[in-house]
Amino acid sequence: MRHDNSFCGNPTSQLRQSTAAADVSVPASSRMQLDSLLLYSSSALPLLFLQVLTWVALPFFQVYSDAGDFTVGGKCLTSLKENGLLYGLAGAAGAVGLIIILMVEKTLRLTDLPALGMALSNTFALSVGIILMGYGLVELPRELWKSDPNHLLKWCAHRAGRYAEEVIKTTNELESVVTIIVANDKQMPRRDPLRPYMQIISKAADDDSPVKPSAVVAAGYDMDSMGADDLEYNYDKAGLAALRRRLAAAIHEFKGAHAQYEDVIRQALDHEAVLKCRQLGVYEPPGLQATDSGFVATVKHIWWKYRCLVQPVAAKVFAVFLVFMTGCVIWSEATIFTGENPDLSPFSKLIKGAVGSVSAVQFLVLVPLAYICWCTYFALFRINAFNYNKLIPRTTTGAALMQNGSLMSRFAAPTCWNLLHMIHMDGQVTDAHGQTTTTVFTQNMGTMGVLPVLGQHLNTYLPLLLVVHCALIYFNMWERLAGACVGNKFKFSK
Repeated sequence: MRHDNSFCGNPTSQLRQSTAAADVSVPASSRMQLDSLLLYSSSALPLLFLQVLTWVALPFFQVYSDAGDFTVGGKCLTSLKENGLLYGLAGAAGAVGLIIILMVEKTLRLTDLPALGMALSNTFALSVGIILMGYGLVELPRELWKSDPNHLLKWCAHRAGRYAEEVIKTTNELESVVTIIVANDKQMPRRDPLRPYMQIISKAADDDSPVKPSAVVAAGYDMDSMGADDLEYNYDKAGLAALRRRLAAAIHEFKGAHAQYEDVIRQALDHEAVLKCRQLGVYEPPGLQATDSGFVATVKHIWWKYRCLVQPVAAKVFAVFLVFMTGCVIWSEATIFTGENPDLSPFSKLIKGAVGSVSAVQFLVLVPLAYICWCTYFALFRINAFNYNKLIPRTTTGAALMQNGSLMSRFAAPTCWNLLHMIHMDGQVTDAHGQTTTTVFTQNMGTMGVLPVLGQHLNTYLPLLLVVHCALIYFNMWERLAGACVGNKFKFSK
């Protein structure tokens, strides 16, 4: 009699086979889910971190570092008040805009509000980001092309005169603040409840200020030259906190102006030494000491010859390469509206042609992304909004660092979003196996399609303005138009 092996086989071996099959099948599916979760989290968490930095952490610490209060709680309260006022005004304006949008787009639901907020936020950042990127696309190659020592020496002479005026202005401001502190310290009674706070301010002026109170007293201070408001800081604790804040700002501005002036003079002397060596044909490095060893002296000679002979030529060659990159970026931005039929973006063609190689795709994505980020942040660090976010070597205020950090976080995601439009991967993309999928970045950021005017028109046709914007920058028309509209409040420094 025959037995069916499927029923009468060894039960132990059957159990072993079924367990092995389960061990093969279950981990495979679990691994795919885990990989998908890790991929999503690796993209979602940095975006969430950027949003927290942009809207919560950096604005709070920005005002906290700039506050003049005498306690940690006071500084926190000041930061919450100022940020609350700013966000309150922005929220009121946003509420009015939301009401208008709901009246126009009656198909919107309450569940669409988060996507709407993200779309409007990305629209603002994308618009400003294109303005900043356009400035960098033109000015980066132009500055490299004009980086010969003769032109740089003339530019240093121009900046030296401008920074000399800043030195005089900041010196007068610091002298006035120290005079106010000396006058208030002299007028305040010893048993005044606010006397300890006045002593903190006086000590800060004596320890941190380049203009010492003793020097002001020795030179004699003119009480009649000060305004009526200058002598009223000792009326309450808030007034003394404002005086302390003004002292810190005056010290930073004084040190910053002097640092910029010293730096431009040092650069002028350096360019003058390069020109002198090129004229004489003798490339003896300045600052070479007799105690320098043979190796150190050789390195200094090689570096100095590079500075005099090779660097100007290398800068022009690199400028030509950046002009090519700028042309590719502008062309890709201007042809976003064509989509993939036809695909006119050179970056898109290169990336899609290298889909089979992961490292090649990563490199080809990194190159345009790094360049547009360089252009955007180059312009961001050059613009001076009331000199509040100015970056000065060794003397930058904490508030300016926080402001620039907040803006960097603000424009990071929209810059990447703009690149996805340039390479036509902002929606559905096709992988190497011919399967259609959505990028993880798009899944996190959304498609901005909650409003058709944003998702279908603005993202497509707004980059066309980059061509006009770059033309205005190239012909130096931007500062003339901006100066006619808003004066010199928002100006790119050079």
